[in-house]
Amino acid sequence: TRTLQSRYPRTVGKNARLGSHGDGPAVQVREIATDQDAVGWGISWVKPEELPDLVGRSVAELIDPAVGVVAPEGMALDFPLHDLAGVILGQPVHVMIGGSRPTELLCYDGAIYMDDVDPESAPRGLAAVMANCAQDYELGYRAFKLKIGRGNRWMEPEAAGRWAPASQPRRRAPRAAQNSGS
Repeated sequence: TRTLQSRYPRTVGKNARLGSHGDGPAVQVREIATDQDAVGWGISWVKPEELPDLVGRSVAELIDPAVGVVAPEGMALDFPLHDLAGVILGQPVHVMIGGSRPTELLCYDGAIYMDDVDPESAPRGLAAVMANCAQDYELGYRAFKLKIGRGNRWMEPEAAGRWAPASQPRRRAPRAAQNSGS
């Protein structure tokens, strides 16, 4: 097991559920090997103490290249098992699971969080969001997922420009009165 520290291009702030996402997560990369010296590796989110003991199990008991991991205890090593099966078959994983060639995928930048309201002592406003979009555009992103509105966890509804909870209904002028300017 090795720890791989990924790095975001900047510190990513809070979203509707969680506080600051920081500079990037540390992920566990597991390496698995057979008694024939075939080696596969990949990310695994399972804690080391929760890893199943698969010593003595055949690869075919754990993964079917046409279907994926078939043994529930093998799910903790899903990515490493796919890599191992590809090594044994002499194929890249994308070919093994049915792809005939590398595929380009469109992706979007989802790291534009609530940076406009951080830090609480001096919110940076829309300029922070625009600066983050510009930075990520320079990194090659051409589509952006932006959070519209704010989670109840961080702001009162009125401060976020939202309606009050249903328990505190607001009254709106009838549409005719709105249109007439009265």
